[in-house]
Amino acid sequence: MHNTGMPSGELTLETDHLDRLVTRNAIAGLNELVWNSLDAEATRVSITVELTGLGAVDKVIVSDNGHGFAPDEVNVLMSSLGGSWKATKANRKTKRNQRFLHGKKGEGRFQAFCLGDHACWESVAEVDGTRHLTNLTISRPNLKMFDWNSQETERPEGTTVTVSVGSKEISTLAGNGSAIRLLERLALYLTQYPEVEISFNNELLDPTPLIDRRETLELNYANSHGRLMVSVIE
Repeated sequence: MHNTGMPSGELTLETDHLDRLVTRNAIAGLNELVWNSLDAEATRVSITVELTGLGAVDKVIVSDNGHGFAPDEVNVLMSSLGGSWKATKANRKTKRNQRFLHGKKGEGRFQAFCLGDHACWESVAEVDGTRHLTNLTISRPNLKMFDWNSQETERPEGTTVTVSVGSKEISTLAGNGSAIRLLERLALYLTQYPEVEISFNNELLDPTPLIDRRETLELNYANSHGRLMVSVIE
């Protein structure tokens, strides 16, 4: 395997700050991983929760068909916290100007550690007509250190994040209600972009049953992009 850059790196951040970022609940952490997929313009996001023989959560896997991240983006993405490109992107649109961005703080990737002790990203991105597979890993106890490598590949674009639970206790993801709780956070986005499909253990998240009424209002205000519209969903 050919490394296209440094095989390892270190996040420049105080440990206590990083520790505070990864103490959110499991649903919130999973939600941030899904948002990373959506901000990468994925139209298909698959969430799989693997259980042990005793019914405890063993792994959480989030896969998407978004544009991934390239080898030359790794050190920029991982060497510091904050200053995300999303915060300064023109019009707050995704890289290919398809959809509105969610993230802007550059913290979402570390929410993987709300779910477990070890996270591995496999990401395929196209650079100058050639696709590259980048593997990146971070593990407790030192979340500031990361290892990565890359190689050319024929695999399609997309990213898979696999989080091994280890010592974490995230039993909430083993229950039937976790898909609904996640859907409640994503329902508005799914209604705004109906071409996007998100599945949880092979079941599509459908926002329709959660919506009693939807109305689009035109505001008495316009900017360079036209008149502003607001969707009201109950």
